[in-house]
Amino acid sequence: MTSGSAVTGVARAAVLAVLCAGVACSADPQATARAHEARGDAYRAERKLKEAIIEYRNAVKSVPDSADVHHKLAQAYEESGDHVAAYASYARAGDLDPGNLDAQLKAGTLLLVAGEYDAARIRAELAVKADPRSAPAQILLGNALAGLNESTRALRQIEQAISLDPGYAPAWTSLGAVRFHAGQREVAGEAFERAVALDPQSIDARVALANYHWASGDTAAAESALTDALAIDPGHASVHRALALLYLTTRRAERAEPHFKALSGEPGGQLALADYYSGIGRRDAARALLERIAADGARGETRTARLRLAALTYVSGQREAGQREVDALIAEQPRDLEARLVKARMLLQDGQADEAASHAREAVRIDSSSASAHYMVALAAIAREDLHEAERQLQRVVDINPRAAAAQMHLARVQLVKGDAGRALSAAEAAARADPASPVATVLMARSLRARGDLVRAERELSARLARQPNAPGLHTEMGWVALSRRDASGARKSFEHALRLAPASLEARTGLVTVDLAERNVDAARERIARWRKAAPEDPDLRILSARVEIAGGRPDIAEAALRD
Repeated sequence: MTSGSAVTGVARAAVLAVLCAGVACSADPQATARAHEARGDAYRAERKLKEAIIEYRNAVKSVPDSADVHHKLAQAYEESGDHVAAYASYARAGDLDPGNLDAQLKAGTLLLVAGEYDAARIRAELAVKADPRSAPAQILLGNALAGLNESTRALRQIEQAISLDPGYAPAWTSLGAVRFHAGQREVAGEAFERAVALDPQSIDARVALANYHWASGDTAAAESALTDALAIDPGHASVHRALALLYLTTRRAERAEPHFKALSGEPGGQLALADYYSGIGRRDAARALLERIAADGARGETRTARLRLAALTYVSGQREAGQREVDALIAEQPRDLEARLVKARMLLQDGQADEAASHAREAVRIDSSSASAHYMVALAAIAREDLHEAERQLQRVVDINPRAAAAQMHLARVQLVKGDAGRALSAAEAAARADPASPVATVLMARSLRARGDLVRAERELSARLARQPNAPGLHTEMGWVALSRRDASGARKSFEHALRLAPASLEARTGLVTVDLAERNVDAARERIARWRKAAPEDPDLRILSARVEIAGGRPDIAEAALRD
């Protein structure tokens, strides 16, 4: 529709409303609703979604049981980006008219995205009942069942969807996702490739293929799939967002900048760009951007920008000034979740764990479903060496967000310290699934396996990761500990030395080399090694502790005591 015709549509709707008023249409709810609906249709055609929503809501007030008007209101909400309101209206439309396939599909899809798998299953079943031959309905049901860990039934539903329409690319994408979820990784990849072959112009199919490669640890293939998607649609926000995240997680932050800039026109995009600049150390650029956002009262992001500015002030060395800025924001709005979390983080960095815990717990009281709030309580508990509370809070985080890799890794560490190697392994494996490119997750898996005595699998996991990330010092260090556990001093020494070439100040790799010396009963070599390191860093307390350990092993506890007192 052209701009002129759209304006004409609005004018006609306005004339209709005037005429309606002249003949007492206001007494007829149906006529009033039709007038509002007509204006809503015209506004929506012009992409004036706020105005369209107002008109559709007025129509709903006049005829609250109209499934069609609720459906149109839902579409307007979805197009405006308000998915919560869109779901409510789609659900209402579906309840009023169970045969409305689109309403059932859209309500179910929004539930699926939100992780409400059981409710999504119910909507999917209604969609299948509305049209048993609908491939999208069968796909929705399969995805919901996969979310409920009913992989066998999920695969059956997706396969049925493919039989209904073998050329429907989304069905193959869903088949790949369900197969991947069921552990059938190779055949999952075939399904994702098939989806792209059936619809080469589908951005969704290419993004799904990229996600598959990424989850499998093949970030180069993921990047290639996303780059191909961007060539099809250079402005696609989801592709830019995925590429920005990929470059950040693969430590190529400089390549993420154009993608953050491409997202700057999206809601929250300017803040994300400022966070990017701050994260790579370009604090002046971050501050300039945040100051512009904070000065623009028309934005809904002004307060968030002020909070980011306070954090920048703090990390730039003006700690007290940064804390005062956050305190002022909390005084204005005591129930501001983000301000409480920023304050807790600052206090934690200042070594004030009890005060940090107080603000973090207040954040939990503000929003008990916030993974970030529970995570901050856990970090404060770790600082206070309260492992029971840390474990409880970290478990709550992963219950809320199973893909929270950082929480899974902390949970694995806490459980290792507590001696629960089995649960530590489960947490480390979950972290590896959530962040397939993380060498830290692999190290934690290997440590957990080592604690359980499964050295064969520990070595296998490390070797597989080293083949992809040969320059990760932590992987070589852990391989050294695995070799030591097998009493392979030569292999351990080689791995520790390799780690030190990559990270010359690594305390763990240094400890490993000293441990090899002691295992070979060569205390003098260990002493000489530490003396060289201490000559380069005479004030390093970790090296003094390591020296004390060597003296204890060498039968000189008095010298060890002097080093520790020093």
